[in-house]
Amino acid sequence: MGEGLMTIIPVMGTALIASHKLSQQRKGAVLLIREDCFQAMPIEALVSLKAPTAIDWIHSDLPLSREISTKAGLFYPESSTASDMLRRYIDAHGTSAGAQWVSSTVEANAL
Repeated sequence: MGEGLMTIIPVMGTALIASHKLSQQRKGAVLLIREDCFQAMPIEALVSLKAPTAIDWIHSDLPLSREISTKAGLFYPESSTASDMLRRYIDAHGTSAGAQWVSSTVEANAL
């Protein structure tokens, strides 16, 4: 943004503003959602109803996410692999990330 690498359209602006507001509520490697924006959630999604609502993206096995990742040629690790990778990241960078970031990440993703 600002360097010609990304074009912002009005709808994207609204989405960026809304996601920024959520990011101010909780730090970490967390997937936050506004529950009032969804009529239904995939049954495979492990959802924490503690405000703000978070999805355990490490342990949720979401077939549509897997399908999209596969079609895009992206790595989609099994939950045990993703958990190990995130734990290694925390071990290597947890101090610089901060205690709040680490504790929020661990709690939201049941590590």
